[in-house]
Order: sequence, then C-alpha cells, then structure tokens
Amino acid sequence: MDRVVVLETTPSTMDAALEHAGGRSGLLVVALRQTQGRGSHGRGWHDGDACTLPCTFVIDAGSRPVPMPAPLLAACVACAVHDTLSRFVPAGVDLAIKWPN
Repeated sequence: MDRVVVLETTPSTMDAALEHAGGRSGLLVVALRQTQGRGSHGRGWHDGDACTLPCTFVIDAGSRPVPMPAPLLAACVACAVHDTLSRFVPAGVDLAIKWPN
C-alpha cells in the first residue's frame, strides 16, 4: 500500500475507495464510522457502535497471476490484521474478525 485515506465517517468504504483510487491500486481506505456499508450479495454491513475498523483495500495484480481467490485473500488479510492488532490491544479487550455476511 502506498496510499492511505482515513475518514471520520463515510457511507461506504468501498464507495470511498472507488472515489479515491483514481483507477490505481495500492490504496487503503479506513473509516472511523461507516453508515451504509455493504456486505456479500448486497446485504447491509453494520459496523457496530464505533468499535470496529471498517476498511477497504484496493489491490490489483495487473498482468501477474493472482495468488489466490479474492475471498481467500480477504480472509488472509483479516487474519494478519487481527494478529498484528492483538499484540497492541490491552489484555481483556475482545478483538474479533467480522466475516462478510
């Protein structure tokens, strides 16, 4: 990632990513609050009471072979972020992954 956009609030990190990407990959959009997120199959994605980290990564393998299917890549990224954050949060804080619905 060579670009990061942090938003206080946005309807959807996916929509914000499309807006900020400018057709280029290498972008991470993070929001403190997401009001109209979308999950799988057009279902609503609720970020809870400001205790989540709504984000969207924009990546593109271009002409290179894709190393794995997108859902598996998303799961690997979620696990890596969880593993990294778990080293920094205080003991007793419940850190979990919200899988797509």
